[in-house]
This record gives sequence, C-alpha cells and structure tokens, in this order.
Amino acid sequence: MRASREEILRQHLKVDVFNLRTKLERLLPDVKKRGLNIFCNSSFELEGFSSNEYHQDADKLLRLAQRIVKARDELGEPAENCLGEAYLAACKENCSRDEHRRGPRKLGVWLSEIVASNT
Repeated sequence: MRASREEILRQHLKVDVFNLRTKLERLLPDVKKRGLNIFCNSSFELEGFSSNEYHQDADKLLRLAQRIVKARDELGEPAENCLGEAYLAACKENCSRDEHRRGPRKLGVWLSEIVASNT
C-alpha cells in the first residue's frame, strides 16, 4: 500500500472511530437506563421487530462500525477489541436466538466499558 493511501486510510479510520465513540457516548446512557435498542439495524434484525422501529441512528452506527473493521483489515491491524468490532458483536448477540443472550441494557453496560477503555 502506498504511503499516501495508508495515511488517508488512517485519517478516515481516526474520524470514523471518533464519530462512533461520540454517537455511542450520547446514546449509551439511554440504552443502559431505558433499554433503548440501538443494536437492531438493516443487517441485524430482531424477530418481531420491524424496520420502522429501528433507532434512527442504528444504520449510521452499523456503517461506521463496518468501515472501522474494514479499514483496520486493509491496514493489516487486528479488528479484535476495537470499538467497531465490539458494536458489531453487540448487534449480533442482541439479535441472536440464544435464550441466554444479553438484552440492550446489559449490552449497553458492556459496550460502555469498551468505549471508556478505548479513549
């Protein structure tokens, strides 16, 4: 990868991580308190949950998380433990059929800890 392309990709990654963190910091208090479901979106659908019930920022969060994971992959950096991967993991768990999955509140607490540790 050319140095200039890598620099551009790193800048985009930095902006996407900042934007995802900022949106999550704004939304997670309501997720933890009221169970606001920000984890259902066009890629992770909860049975019995229609698309018009998705939080207005759900697909924005999804796109940011996917771009972060993709950029890290292109840069040869592991996506494990990054904020984008954590959000996608929360979406996957929230929409799984596992009867022991965590709901939005518990996922919100877990994701808040990750946001706090990734500052």
